[in-house]
Amino acid sequence: MFEKKVFLDSALILLKQTKEQPNMWIVFFAIAVFGLVIGSYIYGYYQTRDTYVRKHRDLTEAEKLAIREMERNGR
Repeated sequence: MFEKKVFLDSALILLKQTKEQPNMWIVFFAIAVFGLVIGSYIYGYYQTRDTYVRKHRDLTEAEKLAIREMERNGR
């Protein structure tokens, strides 16, 4: 009987501890790190996309001629 009561008491103590509010600093930093990871992923995606679009966009004939002229002059 004594062992059963000790077990129930320890179970109640554990139950009370889990109901307490978690440490808010841990939650805050977890959310901050998650936000930074997602934000840097999105930033990197758009930087890469903008570079790709800039390099592969359709050039006008005047731009193509200017590029050829610059390459011919060695610039």
